Amino acid sequence: MFRFRRHLFGSVPLLAVAAALACGGESLVVPPTTGTVGVTTATIGAEPDADGYLVQLDGGAEQSVGASAGLQIEGVTPGTHAVQLAGVAANCTVGGENPRTVSITAGETATAAFEVTCSATTGSLQVSSSTGGPSTDPDGYGVNVDGTDRGFLTPTGDLTIDGLPAGDHLIGLSGVSGNCQVQGDNPRTATIIAGASTTTAFAITCTPPPANAGSLRITTATTGADVDADGYTFAVDGGSRQTIEINASAPSVTNISAGQHTVLLSGVAANCTIADGVTRTVTVTAGGTTEVTFAVTCAATTGSVRVSTLTTGANRDGAYSVTVEGAPSKAITDAAPVTVSGLLAGPHDVTLTPTSIAGNCEVEGNNPRSINVTVAATVEVVLAVACTAPATGPGVWTLKAQIPTVREGLAAAVVQNASSQYILYAIGGTAGIDPLDRVEAYNATTDTWSPVAPLPSPRAWIKASAIDGNIYVPGGYDASSIPTATLYVYSPSTNGWTTKKEMPVASAFNLTDAYGGKLYVLTGQCESCGGAQRLYRYDPVTDAWSNLADPIRDHSKGAMAVIDGKLYAAWGNTSSLDVYDIATNSWTHKLDMTEFGSPDAFGGLFASASSNLNKKFWVIGGLSDDNAQNVTLAYDPVTNTWDFNKAPMRVAREHPAAGKVKDATGVIQILTVGGLDTDLVKDSELYKP
Repeated sequence: MFRFRRHLFGSVPLLAVAAALACGGESLVVPPTTGTVGVTTATIGAEPDADGYLVQLDGGAEQSVGASAGLQIEGVTPGTHAVQLAGVAANCTVGGENPRTVSITAGETATAAFEVTCSATTGSLQVSSSTGGPSTDPDGYGVNVDGTDRGFLTPTGDLTIDGLPAGDHLIGLSGVSGNCQVQGDNPRTATIIAGASTTTAFAITCTPPPANAGSLRITTATTGADVDADGYTFAVDGGSRQTIEINASAPSVTNISAGQHTVLLSGVAANCTIADGVTRTVTVTAGGTTEVTFAVTCAATTGSVRVSTLTTGANRDGAYSVTVEGAPSKAITDAAPVTVSGLLAGPHDVTLTPTSIAGNCEVEGNNPRSINVTVAATVEVVLAVACTAPATGPGVWTLKAQIPTVREGLAAAVVQNASSQYILYAIGGTAGIDPLDRVEAYNATTDTWSPVAPLPSPRAWIKASAIDGNIYVPGGYDASSIPTATLYVYSPSTNGWTTKKEMPVASAFNLTDAYGGKLYVLTGQCESCGGAQRLYRYDPVTDAWSNLADPIRDHSKGAMAVIDGKLYAAWGNTSSLDVYDIATNSWTHKLDMTEFGSPDAFGGLFASASSNLNKKFWVIGGLSDDNAQNVTLAYDPVTNTWDFNKAPMRVAREHPAAGKVKDATGVIQILTVGGLDTDLVKDSELYKP
């Protein structure tokens, strides 16, 4: 089974205002121009999400909604919109598509109904007691769970404790009379299973109480840092252990014979010490209660780190994610430093997550930063970030809105909407190993992203091309990491997917482009192709595939584009540029690109060419010598030469996606999104040739 790892690849929104306008006794009602999105939530299950959810329309501002409630979003423009339910607890699952699409008609309400099912994260514990022997313990017992009193048991009875997190817990009895002994371990471990009930039974045997008996009351007082959270145990004269909290007085131990006795405190953590030792020798008097106190002091075993950021320069970022080794990642801004406590003494790395840093910003000094945590101390770490103003104008890359879902191995295709705006659709890909079904649309005019209908099934390592306003996605790896032969077609006008006739072979890492209303697919990793690449043509009108002439070299994971009826394939598993003539169904070798000082088997992962890009074959990014590249290359078919001196991207990236878009300036440009450098790349970049 193929796993997505770099080293395996080799190189590569009022309702209408009823405005009454009085004129000659007549009135005119203005028709509505917007609609409303109604969002409903219905949550079922063992442990519903108590704080509710967040709703986003087209990736915009978040609005709160209860776990089983409704929300109205007014003033929504007619058309198709994406509604997403976020802030869902980890134990809850949203049924159906999320985000999901709604179609808005002016003056009407379209409803997006979300059903959420939540599973249990906790279980219950049933503790029972059974007291036997010639006597009994009339006042019963206290029940302690993980160092905390949780209830009371009669001498023979049951107690149910709900809401215990799944996992192992320490269960013990306290208040056991001196003439009684708990059989077996006290405390003992019980394993809690989410959504289930666990039982533990204590058997106690009591002998007749001594004459002239007294009582003992044991008290603990704990101070210091990193205290022993699970409490202690004590025993009288080596008898049954009983539980006690770290700052508490245990129920009196009755029926202690008059005279001298020894009380032992145990279960004390290694970083804690007991003043005057672990034992106390005390004298019990008939009918009296003797007080026994243990003072425990705990020393710190951990330290903390306080991380702050200082961002300088132009076009500042100032919002990041930071990770301190041994602790979860946290959001951090210049105005809100982060303190991470409970760190073991010793070296730790502090990392400002590279993918949270804008492409025009850079951490000064080492990132990660190595620090040494000391016990009972806080280490101060300042991460300075310097940002520069991105260059603008022709021939440079500029930063655009970041892609919402960072990923590599995705596809991109561009379609104009009804307003003639250029929309780039980022399709599928992977953020690690498993393929994604996520599809997000970038509006080049407004520089905004929004989610649209997801793929019918997850796909990664794919390419896509647009024909007559629809987007075609052939093959790719599925959720089982197996090449597929599927052909998915997306219609932006309906925001829906259809499945067309499968490719003749299952293949991933395909190269695609469209010409003359037909789709051309150069296969990539194809287990049934006998080690060779295949070239196929798909006709959307007849829903049929044609087998064309095989390429003369392996351009798998390379770059491909059509210019004036010729298909140009470059790099991949070769350093050659080969050309396929659509008219003659034949391949010819054009040139060996090592002549221009290019790395052998460069592996450019995207190419774009058309007359509005000067009829040049553009290759952007890729992988060489196991390093992501930031190159921008242009091939001129007329002169048969490559221009390796184009401005590089601001961020190196392998396996990105790109497309030709027209922004608010009205100039056709190249937009590249996604990809992988040392981390997945979040920055989108636009190049104006």
